[in-house]
Amino acid sequence: MLIADANTGWRVDDAIRVVNAVRDRDVYIEQPCRTYEHCLTVRRHTTLPFILDENITGIDALLLAHQALEDCVNTRLQNQFRHQVAQRWAELVYTGFFDEPHKYDLEAYLESSQQFVTGEVTLRTSGGTLAAVAVDSPYRVSNPDAVYAQSASWTPEEAEGFIKLIGQSSTTAAKVRGQS
Repeated sequence: MLIADANTGWRVDDAIRVVNAVRDRDVYIEQPCRTYEHCLTVRRHTTLPFILDENITGIDALLLAHQALEDCVNTRLQNQFRHQVAQRWAELVYTGFFDEPHKYDLEAYLESSQQFVTGEVTLRTSGGTLAAVAVDSPYRVSNPDAVYAQSASWTPEEAEGFIKLIGQSSTTAAKVRGQS
């Protein structure tokens, strides 16, 4: 894998010439032009993967990266609950309950849930869409030794294993965070 990183140094016509010249290679094109619009013009001329770092200033990319980190480091239950908390918090704020103790409780939960949200996210644009394609964090809730399988019929031992598996993200989070 080769990364062609122009650090905003190419003109649009030069960048198009390069992506056409390397179209059959295993290469990423990184930040070819100065502006997002110029990079988008180049992107429309190739199917090669693009990485934009110098001019991603929009909130959409930041929100997507943050959600990918939350999904990676928080448990399944935390990830489900954050949507309910956010909706309730917005409801309180938009109806004028700025000093409501319940709002402060929700903010305390949100702050606590962000304690381990740190790491690196790789975003990829393709055809006008933005996707998180890689997430790395020292607090990733995963067990590298775990093996997962599905079965159509359950023995009592398998049922016990399933119960352990379904709660594994909570158990693993406690271990990763040094809480067990």
